[in-house]
Parts: sequence; C-alpha cells; structure tokens
Amino acid sequence: MALVEAERGYVLAYDQGRLRQAVTAGLDYDAEVAQGFSASIAERVLFAGSPLYVADAGADPTWQAAASVAALRLTTVVCLPLAVPDKI
Repeated sequence: MALVEAERGYVLAYDQGRLRQAVTAGLDYDAEVAQGFSASIAERVLFAGSPLYVADAGADPTWQAAASVAALRLTTVVCLPLAVPDKI
C-alpha cells in the first residue's frame, strides 16, 4: 500500500473455491470491510492472472454497473494477483 500511496486496502485469499478477506489496512473493519469487497474485480484478476488498474471504477463502463462498485463508492482500483507455485 505504501508503494502506491493507497489510503486503504486489503489482501484476499482464495481458499476452498472462494475469496475471503485475509488482511486489511487503513480500514475501519466494522464500517467498511463488513460491507464486503468487489468480488467481480477480484475474481477477474484471480482467474485472468493479470493485474488490473481502473482510474475511476464508478465511471468506467466495465465496472460502473457492478453492485459492489456503487455500494463501496470505489474510485481508483489497483488489483494484483499474488501467487505461490501451483496455487493462486
């Protein structure tokens, strides 16, 4: 997060066929993370295996219709797949 000067973020883990939250930073868990995360963005990055940068998710035609983008009022999104050998 420091590298990209992000205000907040989290690391997700792919475990037993589903995404789950693993680590958060810069967030009030009860106020923000309990609402969930953008599974549509995270799943795209996970299964494509490539990073995604969106300057304004709420205005981007690909993402603006995603319920989580609107609910979480996402703007700049950087999503990177982290992998270990033979695992996502």
